[in-house]
Amino acid sequence: MPISDNFEETIESFTNCKERLDAHFVANSISDDKKSACLLSALGAKVYGTLRSLTAPALPSTKSYEELCAILTSHFCPKPLEMMERFKFHKKNQYSSESISNFITTIKRLSEHCNFGANLNTALRDRFVCGLKDVNIQKRLLQEQILTFDTATSLALAIETAQHDAVEMQGQALTSHSQPVHSVSRPKQKNKVPSKTFPPCPSCSKTIHGRSDCFHKESTCNFCHKRGHLASVCRSKARTNPKHSQTRPFSRKPR
Repeated sequence: MPISDNFEETIESFTNCKERLDAHFVANSISDDKKSACLLSALGAKVYGTLRSLTAPALPSTKSYEELCAILTSHFCPKPLEMMERFKFHKKNQYSSESISNFITTIKRLSEHCNFGANLNTALRDRFVCGLKDVNIQKRLLQEQILTFDTATSLALAIETAQHDAVEMQGQALTSHSQPVHSVSRPKQKNKVPSKTFPPCPSCSKTIHGRSDCFHKESTCNFCHKRGHLASVCRSKARTNPKHSQTRPFSRKPR
C-alpha cells in the first residue's frame, strides 16, 4: 500500500487497509520497528484524530504496530453478530440490474462472518440458486443431480453470456438490409407509393416503378444478350417478330 493512500473509514474497512499495508511491508522489506510509523502516516486526518482520542492520554506513536491495529480494528470493525450476518446472507437476492458475477461477489462477502464452516460451499450454492432473478437459469441449474457452488456459478455465467450474445445477434439481424432469399427476384422499389403508376418500364414492362428503380435495369437479355432489360421486352426480339410486336408492344398489364 503506498503511504500516500490514506485510510478513510468511508472508503474502505480497516481490515482491508491492514491487509494492503501488510503487503506493502513485505514488498518493501519494512522492519518491525518502522511499521507503526508507516501505519500512522497512512491514516487520514479524521481517522488519526479518532485514534489519538482512543489512545489518550498516551500518543499513538507510543504504541506498537500490533497495539494500534487492535485499537483501530476494535473501533472500526467490531465483531458482527453471527445471527444478523446470516439473516443478511439468506435475505440476499439478485437485483434486476445486477449481473451474475456481481451477485456472486456479494453473497461471498456476506458469508464472511456467517461462520458456515464446512457447510460454506453448500450455503453459497443454495443462496446463489435461490436468489437468481432469471427463472430459466434457475430451472437449468435445478436439472443437475449433483450441483456444487463452482459448477452452478460457471454454468449460470455461461448461460448469461450466451443470452447476451443471442440478443446482440438478433439485434444485428433486425437492422440488416439484406433481402430474404425468396424475395431476391422481386423488384426493389424506393419510396414506393402503392396508388401511383408509371409508364411501362423499358427493362421489365411493369408500371409500378420507373426504370431507375427497376431491379432488372442491370439484367442481361437472354435474346440479344445486351444489358438493361429482360427478353420479354427486348426491342430486337420485337423487330424480328412483327406479329408479336403488334400484339404485345413491350408492355404488360400491371400485376
